[in-house]
Amino acid sequence: MRMIRSLTALVLAAALFLSLPAGFCEGESPYSFVLENNQEYRTDLYPYVIHGESAWWYLSAADIEMMGLDAMCRSLDELTGDLEVDFADAREALAPYLNEVPPVVICTDFSGHAQVSQTASAYYNSLSNFIKVFHNWTSVKASLKHEYVHYLTFACAKVPITSGFWAEGVAEYVTRIAGQSRLSRSVNMGLPEEETSFYRKKGAWDDEADCLDERILYYALAQLCIRGDAVGMPYYAVCNEMIDRTEKIQQDPKPYQLSFYEAASMIAWLVEQYGEETVFACWNLDAEKTEEYFREPFSMLYAGWAEWNTRKCDELGLVF
Repeated sequence: MRMIRSLTALVLAAALFLSLPAGFCEGESPYSFVLENNQEYRTDLYPYVIHGESAWWYLSAADIEMMGLDAMCRSLDELTGDLEVDFADAREALAPYLNEVPPVVICTDFSGHAQVSQTASAYYNSLSNFIKVFHNWTSVKASLKHEYVHYLTFACAKVPITSGFWAEGVAEYVTRIAGQSRLSRSVNMGLPEEETSFYRKKGAWDDEADCLDERILYYALAQLCIRGDAVGMPYYAVCNEMIDRTEKIQQDPKPYQLSFYEAASMIAWLVEQYGEETVFACWNLDAEKTEEYFREPFSMLYAGWAEWNTRKCDELGLVF
């Protein structure tokens, strides 16, 4: 068995070597980065590493076998510029609340070995402190800045954030509303053409950039939740589970039951009402006990936000 494992490893190593692009063996890189042999982290799974300014990418052997090393590197090379801008923007937006920010570890798993790949296009693991990306490069672009904000607020924050409403709301607020994601906008959040065409007709489009306006879209989708259009439908909530929108939830939603759209817009409203410093100082507290720090129960805050979001949609001329 030991001999079989050794032979298997040699065959895989030979296959990976043959997949290297011309010039790599001479020390020349056809990419904007240097592809290195991984000798530091889970070398059994990730034969190559790329040490970027903001992220260290570990390329999975299974993904290389499935997609080809050169194809993976060229796709990664194509998104590196936007990634650095997105990550720098996120660090700047959260700078007052962060300690030093080392490069984040990102592992590829396009072959879908992790169980979470069944429900997510990427995720940040707060226990192991890495981001793992799934499916394809379009999914990566659509979700990577959101996951990077998780890394910043969990691993690099002076006061780590609390999972659920705060973590997802702040990540979406920084990614979609307070700022923009060049990566996500380049693929219109990974949505199919028929869906982006529908949103264009409804007013959630940036004509100048010729792409989906994620900020407007989030206000609009949050408004559909406010109106009750989602009642009876399953949706992905900030508790990171699929749940059904019941009448009970509609009448008295709890923080962990909100959609990502509601949470992002509600963070925007809280920042406008109380100031960013006050709001972000609460992100490690129990979101169900807001009367202790905002002097109002969550139900009252939600009602105030719902009125504000309705006015915002009216001002934007959104069509429902």
